[in-house]
Amino acid sequence: MPNDAAIAAFMAEQVGQALAAMPHGSTLILEHRRGELAAACPGALTSDRLFSEQSANPVMLLCDPERLPLPANSFACITGLDVLGHSPSPAALLQEVERVLLPGGRLVMIEPWTGLMGRLFHLWRSKQRVWSGYDPWFDACPPEQRERGNAATARTCLVTRNEGLASHAPALSVSLVAPFGGLAEWATLSQRATPGLVRALLSADRWLPRRLSGLWSSRALFVIEKTPVIAV
Repeated sequence: MPNDAAIAAFMAEQVGQALAAMPHGSTLILEHRRGELAAACPGALTSDRLFSEQSANPVMLLCDPERLPLPANSFACITGLDVLGHSPSPAALLQEVERVLLPGGRLVMIEPWTGLMGRLFHLWRSKQRVWSGYDPWFDACPPEQRERGNAATARTCLVTRNEGLASHAPALSVSLVAPFGGLAEWATLSQRATPGLVRALLSADRWLPRRLSGLWSSRALFVIEKTPVIAV
């Protein structure tokens, strides 16, 4: 059985990191969870592909994130948890983000991270794909496997093969990649783990050298910014 208290503590860390990176202003939430981020962002426009009775917060807009029915240049911030990893076409999703963000706006995401420990965790626990595939930008996971997702998508598209971002969404650039999690997420699988233990393990992450953090982590905060308009 899942350890609900430990999972809640780990989710609180994810939401907290996203909130800390989000700019002030109009916000669009791309949901793929049960409403944790929406609950922390009152006043934000919440979207999702499907209606979920599990969500404690109403979804205001039902749509695919690859086809947002929204005007261009309308949000200062777009955010989501585990959204890119569930997209069959990350290029299309990021093109929509580029279109809908205001100049100088920011995309803030918490996504799976596939370092050594993260790869094992997502493959074993979540049964997700953990490889980039032949075309990670347009064929990250088959549509029929979208709910399961591809844990390697964010790291592949935004770190190891991020040259594609300049081709598909040239106004966007990655400003921060911060892996975390690792042992804390593994701890959520144990019924003996307490929220205090999860928080202690997350705190220990901050002392890891960058190279070890990349191997050890199972999640990452990604911050992507849209080029501001330069006055002439």
